[in-house]
Amino acid sequence: MLGSKHLHSELSYKRLEEGKFKLPRPREGAHTVELRASELAMILDGIDVSKLKRVPRYERPVRSGEEKSSGEKINTEIMMEGN
Repeated sequence: MLGSKHLHSELSYKRLEEGKFKLPRPREGAHTVELRASELAMILDGIDVSKLKRVPRYERPVRSGEEKSSGEKINTEIMMEGN
């Protein structure tokens, strides 16, 4: 397995005693597959990630008159001593 991002490259090797890794298929017209670190760890542990279902992250319920949290800007005022 060869991984590369910007100027950093990595070569990893893992030998199975039996069986084989269940790798996801590339998208139509693609020659590579991009994985999250957690997905790679699951594949190396023998888990078929193609059968996993990601659940949506928790999002605070929107009250009437409020903007949806993904569109909100967070107020990040910094209080300085002496002001």
